Amino acid sequence: MNLQMVYLLHTNAENTRGWPQVVSDDLTRHANKLRNEVFVAGGQIKGRTYLPLPANTGQLETSDCFTTARLPPAVDSKLLHAFETVIIDWTHQVKDVLSKDSAQPILDGLNPLPKMEFDFWNARLTNLECINEQLSSPKVRKIAEIVERAASSYWPSLKNIYRDVNEGLKEAKDIVLYLKPLQKVLDEMEQTDYSQLPQFIGVLMHTVGLIWANSKYYNTPERIIVILQEICNLFIEMTRAFLSPEEVMKGLQGEIDDMLGRIKLAGTTIKKLRHTYDYNRSHMDIFFQGRETHFWEFPSYLVFTKLDGFLRRLQTLEELYHVSIELLKLEKTDIGGVKGNILGIMIFSIFEEFLEQMKVFAESKYDTLDPADSEFEESYAKFQKQVQDYDTRLGTIICQAFDDCHCIESAVKLFDMFGTLLERPILRSQVSSKYTALVEMFNVELDRAKLVFDAQLFATDVCGGVPPICKNMPHVAGQLKWAQELRDRIQAPMKSFRSIDHPCMCTDEAKLVFQKYEEMLNLLHKYCEHVYVKWTTQVDDDCQFNLEQPLILRGPKSNLIRVNFNKQLVAVLREVKYLTIQGQEDIPESAAGVFANSETFRKFVGNLDLIVSWYNKIRLTVHPVEFPLIKSELEDIDSKLNKAESTLSWNTDGAWEYIQEMRDTLYDFETRTQKAKSNVETMCQIMQELENVYI
Repeated sequence: MNLQMVYLLHTNAENTRGWPQVVSDDLTRHANKLRNEVFVAGGQIKGRTYLPLPANTGQLETSDCFTTARLPPAVDSKLLHAFETVIIDWTHQVKDVLSKDSAQPILDGLNPLPKMEFDFWNARLTNLECINEQLSSPKVRKIAEIVERAASSYWPSLKNIYRDVNEGLKEAKDIVLYLKPLQKVLDEMEQTDYSQLPQFIGVLMHTVGLIWANSKYYNTPERIIVILQEICNLFIEMTRAFLSPEEVMKGLQGEIDDMLGRIKLAGTTIKKLRHTYDYNRSHMDIFFQGRETHFWEFPSYLVFTKLDGFLRRLQTLEELYHVSIELLKLEKTDIGGVKGNILGIMIFSIFEEFLEQMKVFAESKYDTLDPADSEFEESYAKFQKQVQDYDTRLGTIICQAFDDCHCIESAVKLFDMFGTLLERPILRSQVSSKYTALVEMFNVELDRAKLVFDAQLFATDVCGGVPPICKNMPHVAGQLKWAQELRDRIQAPMKSFRSIDHPCMCTDEAKLVFQKYEEMLNLLHKYCEHVYVKWTTQVDDDCQFNLEQPLILRGPKSNLIRVNFNKQLVAVLREVKYLTIQGQEDIPESAAGVFANSETFRKFVGNLDLIVSWYNKIRLTVHPVEFPLIKSELEDIDSKLNKAESTLSWNTDGAWEYIQEMRDTLYDFETRTQKAKSNVETMCQIMQELENVYI
């Protein structure tokens, strides 16, 4: 408002009356120039390009003189000059708008994201629409008409402005239209969790391929390279936010497995982006569907130079973490043997030096995730040299520890304890000869196992079929336990032995070891099968025969009784108990049934032992003069016991009720008998005391 007032104040003819014409015209020209400059600047602030107009353009709409075929002579030269001047300004303005390139930030060494590309073309579209609207206004069209009629030399320039703006508008509309789907995919991708990012890559690259195949103006290498570089920059930024440059190195002293997992995920995501790009590039025909295919013939390094550098940095970090995890295992190493204590101290010394190295990395201040930062590369190079020294020292220690191993089991445990550390190049070369020695040790161990097996068979034959077994073990279970122990002796180290990845495992010596091992397992299997089958073929008959025997047997001469629970049943119970502990599954039903009723048999035998002890006590302690007193009752008990001696067996129904009844009967009879004998003894003692009393 103030500017307009100043302009009107200086251009009002009444205010310049009496002034020289030259001064008045110059003032008017400067006032109009100031107004146009402010007008243009105001458009720039809004992101628009405002086209300035010459002074007195209001006459173009009100005056009829400009509609004739010729221009009025009085205004011809002056006005035409003003029109030509603004055409020059418009040409520069439009040229400035159309000359701007979305690739400029990349050329300036910046790292623009796709949002900058979207904003650029949205802003260009809006700006060109604004310019086109101004060029289509009545005033500007009138200027164009006048310039054309006057056959001005600037008429071609004005036509070029119309043409360029129109062409630029078509280009901007086309590009904005086809970038919208890509912008939607990227917006969703930025909002998702990083772990879900790989599932967007296929859709993302497919959308880029569709833009290349269908857009009329975005299907040039210059355009597609820019958006692909910006997509790579976006992935780099999202990965940096996911890993956090400040936390990457601190993970070496914290949750190292968690950070390694995140680094691996980041590397996998970047690789998938690269592989998806390569796939789409080689299958570009799927986007054109019958039309002539235009391939991405530009070099890939134009797109992925920064991303490849970032991926190499991630791989370096992953390698650093892998080395750290391997060397952290040194804390839990425990070497036995004569020199075990000394070697353990040497390993712990290496471990402490390694922790100091990790502390230096964790306290570093440089940006680990910036490939352009060479300070990390220098630190890592020093760390690699130090690790090589650690590997050399560890190789020497491991070789000494191996030489101190006295058996195959300790040697295999040594290699298994260091695990993947032995796969490191320096360690692998130092320990390589020990693998051959390990194969020979295993060969000797198998020969010893075969000697033990042969000795067991020989001892069995010498002892008349009774092999030497573990103390207190039953016959069958003891033999199977011995075979299992011998099997474990060679089987336990073989699990780790098979997992060794070394050329020596493919030699003839190693193949011979594996062959001997299988033969030894086959011998033990056949031995166990022979022992077990031999037992199972007779256990059914033994169980059936002994369970059908009477509960009690009576001596024909002494008339005393005893419990008839055969030792064979006791042996079956012990065998099944130990076989069950050993995990044997196919136990015969008869033996399993006996073992299932072991508690019942225990009650039977316990109560029958009481019955037998009470009965025999009565038979052995009653004097001949006392016998007539209990004869009838004893004969009644004998008649009842006759049932247990003849018809009742261990698997007869009702046996437990009978045993309870006889237990109670014998308990009462024995208690009364012993009470009577005690009373007689007491009476005799009293009478003896009375004999010594004087009357």
